[in-house]
Amino acid sequence: MNEDYKKLSNDDLIQLLKDRDSKLNKISKQIPYGLVWEDKDETVVSDFRTKTPVIKINKSKDIEDKNQPTNYLIEGENLHVLKILETTHSESIDVIYIDPPYNTGNKDFIFNDEYVDKEDLFRHSKWVSFMEKRLKIAKTLLKPSGKIIVSIDDNEVFNLKLLLDQIFNENNFIACLPTVMNLKGNQDQFAFAGTHEYTLVYTKDKNKSQFNDMPLNEQEIKEDWKEDEFGLWKEGRYLKFTGKNASREKQPTLYFPVWVKKDGTDLSTKEVKGWDKILPITIKGGKPQEMSWSWSKKKFEEEKFNIIIKGSSPDWSFKKKQRPNIGEVPSKRPKSLFYKPEYSSTNGATQLEGIFGDRVFDYPKPLGLIEDLLLICGNKDSLILDFFAGTGTTGHAILNLNKNDAGCRKFILVSNNENKIVENVTYSRISKAINGYKNRTTNKNVEKLGGALKKLDIHYVENENTDYSNYEISKNLSDTICFKEETYEVVKKNNYFEIYKNEKGKYTVIIFDFSDIEKIPSLIKEKDAELTIYKYQLAADYDEYVIEEIFQNNTITDQIDIPSFYTQ
Repeated sequence: MNEDYKKLSNDDLIQLLKDRDSKLNKISKQIPYGLVWEDKDETVVSDFRTKTPVIKINKSKDIEDKNQPTNYLIEGENLHVLKILETTHSESIDVIYIDPPYNTGNKDFIFNDEYVDKEDLFRHSKWVSFMEKRLKIAKTLLKPSGKIIVSIDDNEVFNLKLLLDQIFNENNFIACLPTVMNLKGNQDQFAFAGTHEYTLVYTKDKNKSQFNDMPLNEQEIKEDWKEDEFGLWKEGRYLKFTGKNASREKQPTLYFPVWVKKDGTDLSTKEVKGWDKILPITIKGGKPQEMSWSWSKKKFEEEKFNIIIKGSSPDWSFKKKQRPNIGEVPSKRPKSLFYKPEYSSTNGATQLEGIFGDRVFDYPKPLGLIEDLLLICGNKDSLILDFFAGTGTTGHAILNLNKNDAGCRKFILVSNNENKIVENVTYSRISKAINGYKNRTTNKNVEKLGGALKKLDIHYVENENTDYSNYEISKNLSDTICFKEETYEVVKKNNYFEIYKNEKGKYTVIIFDFSDIEKIPSLIKEKDAELTIYKYQLAADYDEYVIEEIFQNNTITDQIDIPSFYTQ
């Protein structure tokens, strides 16, 4: 019990319970069907009341490549970053992929700076509250055609499905994909050895979204699968043993005759008059040797439908009909049971060990899984956001895809620096992938993938809701504005204004004081340059028409009031 409750009188406690019941009843009436939970306070939410998060560009971490799109790694609390992205990238994201905390109770989910354990009565409410705040903003970031992909396991999959139904509308649900990560299965689990997690896929608007087929490689296209009344099959191994332990002497019970109908359409382990008698005999060194069958007499009879009769009378042989294992049959349309051998969780760990020489993270997602999800849900020019970036698998996967198909996908990765993961793993991994590295496991060089990267950090400015406070916030917004406009080259900076541009000739003008505004046009060299103007003004010093007159030789794409920029 909360210690504060002990100080309350009975009447106060009764009133508190009535207020809680009233709140829950109100919520339940608002949501006639779906997920209802008690919203839990989160420290990072209350932080907004006293401080404003802003972006600062860590120029020392820049990786430049003028031939490749610029990607971003943002270090900071993801709710704060999402609030910034709500300003800078509203309806701009094509695909969101996230791998959030699974809330297993085993120190994987932190709420208000404390791990949530299995004994916490509000364990699920805390997780749902945590996710709801972030997913609501995530929806605003997606284009109308955008998609969101979420990895999860049994602990929260059902709560997450209901939550996503409420936020994105159940009509925009695409799939809940059992995603096989361990074919052997987790032998430590009770009763059933778990082989899979889940991947939930939603769109912002199903009517505006398209999905891609899976590309088939040449080997898959060549697979010669046939179909009978029992399902798909292809030729498997011969049923006659020929190894050193396959002799009749060592396998006496598996040496027996099989009779085959003259036209090869039937067989029997019992003698049938007029049929060919076949024994498991092989010729070695010109001499017949008695071997054995790999199946018992009983299995020959029970599984005749799984036997292929090869050859012609009187010389017959038998092969097994190989029925497909999970994921073996190729299909252009992605399957609802999501599996490839490369999706194994072991691959994710192995990939990190190759980069760092050590297992630096528990259960990282493998590259192949993320690549296929992005191929299905995105395009070659997609902007992809991952606000639970962890070890940076999403960024690495995107660099791989761009290298493989000459795409120009871009990513925004977001992660806090818990256990210095951004510092020691995420940035390092992306840097190595871009520039190439020596695999620490195989000792082989891995070719560079190329790409450009900017490292952004979240800083905070005190917000006291005063003119001075607003001015200080505005003076600290330059990097945030440059991030939005993608203009990083400094043309001019002083106490009155700042000018930035990019290689395409686009300008961003930030005006803090209108005293020197007439000097700005002379600093813009390109004729009829495209520029966006951000202005801080407490009074109507210069209206938009006066500004248009001053910049008449340029094309003003937008004029934005700075206070409204960060308070919207």
